[in-house]
Amino acid sequence: MVEDTDRTLADVRVASGPGVSALVAEIPDDKSLPRAERKRRRVIHAPAKSPGAERIKFADKASSLAALADPPPAGWEAARLRDCVAWTRAVAAGLAGADPVLAVAFAREAARAEAAMGG
Repeated sequence: MVEDTDRTLADVRVASGPGVSALVAEIPDDKSLPRAERKRRRVIHAPAKSPGAERIKFADKASSLAALADPPPAGWEAARLRDCVAWTRAVAAGLAGADPVLAVAFAREAARAEAAMGG
């Protein structure tokens, strides 16, 4: 996730310690790859994360769905919203055992996102 900021893993290590930087290192997004390939890899690699990284990803996916529902992004067609929710569910399926509380939050946000798009 550091690729979305002007920080490095070394910055994270100094600010938050080696444990946090190790978790951050587990959830990169290789921006040099095409978007479709990055999305495919997230689905495939989700189950291989450490328990801590799984929790971060699960919470991130629940947060992403919440953002889709409050309100849906302007200009997004229903099909794009459905595709996004379906892909997010696919990633989350690989994280299903990560945390039961996050699983409930994810299910709630998925239902809200689907309701916001009319179904």
